[in-house]
Amino acid sequence: MFSKENDRKIKITLIKSIIWIITSFVCVYLIIDINADERGFTQKQDVQFSHKIHSGKFQMKCLFCHYSAANSTHSNIPTTYDCIVCHIALKNEKPSLKPVIDSYYNKTALAWKRINQLPDHTHFDHSKHLKAEIDCSSCHGKVEEMDSIYVVNNFTMKWCVDCHNNPEKLIVNARDISGILTENRGIDSSKIKYSTIPFFGGYSFENKKQNSLANTNCTICHH
Repeated sequence: MFSKENDRKIKITLIKSIIWIITSFVCVYLIIDINADERGFTQKQDVQFSHKIHSGKFQMKCLFCHYSAANSTHSNIPTTYDCIVCHIALKNEKPSLKPVIDSYYNKTALAWKRINQLPDHTHFDHSKHLKAEIDCSSCHGKVEEMDSIYVVNNFTMKWCVDCHNNPEKLIVNARDISGILTENRGIDSSKIKYSTIPFFGGYSFENKKQNSLANTNCTICHH
């Protein structure tokens, strides 16, 4: 019906059109996904762990279980051993603890479903923020009041940059329940001059932010 040359041109045009349509759908999906409001998102875990009971009722510090956050980029998820070391002593035989006991005796890892997650191309250092005495609740909310963990903030680039530019609006001073070591333990937080001590966060309520400390260069988060 068509000459070989016209037939080739039609096929090339169709292929280009299909590629363009697919690319457009992918771009639209990524834009929607990146800007999606994930606040309130949660997942049902295999282990019915309640932060409200452990951190709220029994006042267990955040860093007691998530100990690597103080000195590492990543915050660890408690292992079977982390859980069982307390519950063996307590001799707790509640049905909700059965997955932990089975994990211990069968030597199988606990499978925790991730709630908060950053894109793979983004770098976040927990230890730097904790050493600045920035409380866990600044990002994760008051976890000690949650039965099931859920997303409190959308960790978008805009949210992070806003915090670096205007930390006094978003940062919560280190609280005792977090277990973050501070130089002001036992002092009324309203009497603390600086919001982050040592002065790593880069601002005070009396002075303007020091540009060299709360950096917003691309390589701070993307490297």
